Amino acid sequence: MSAITNFLMGEGNDNQGRNLNTVLGFDDSKWDECHDFIQWLFPLPVESKFAEFSPVLTHLDVETCNEQVMIQVGMLFAVKRFMQFLGFETAVKRHKEDRIRFNRSNKFDQQAKYWLKARDHNHLRISRMLQSLVLFEQENVALEIFKALSLVKCDFPDCITDETMVYWRNALTGYSY
Repeated sequence: MSAITNFLMGEGNDNQGRNLNTVLGFDDSKWDECHDFIQWLFPLPVESKFAEFSPVLTHLDVETCNEQVMIQVGMLFAVKRFMQFLGFETAVKRHKEDRIRFNRSNKFDQQAKYWLKARDHNHLRISRMLQSLVLFEQENVALEIFKALSLVKCDFPDCITDETMVYWRNALTGYSY
C-alpha cells in the first residue's frame, strides 16, 4: 500500500509523522491554523497548491480506498470531525436506508468564527472534502454536506459568496481519470 492509503487505514503517518487519530484529535485552533493535514484527510489526484509534500492519489490508490472498508470508515470520521469544526452535528436518519445528515449544532455560532466569512481558506478545504468524497464513492455524504452549507448560505448570504457556491456545486462532480 502507499503512504496515503496506510495513513487513511490508520496504520501509517503523514509527512509530519502524525497518524490519522492524531490529526482528528487536533483542537479547533490547530485545525484552523495548520495547513498541511487536510490533503491527507481528503486526498485528490492533483498536487496541492497550499502544502508541500502532500499526497497525490494514483488510480491504484483510489481503487484501494474504495475497496477498503477501514478507509471508508476513516473518511467518515474525518468528515464528522470537519463538520464539527464548522459547527455541525452528524445524524443518521433511519428510513429505507441509513442516510447521514448534517445539522447546525448548538456550537454553530461559536464555530462560525473559524470559517463563516467570505473567501475564507476553509471554503477551499470544503471544496477538497467534497471532491474527495465523490472520488471515494461517497456522493451521498458530499450531497448532504452541500445541502447543509446551502442552508447556511441562505441565512448568511454575505459570508458565503455565489462564487464559492459554484465551486462547491462543481466539486460534487469529483475527479475522473
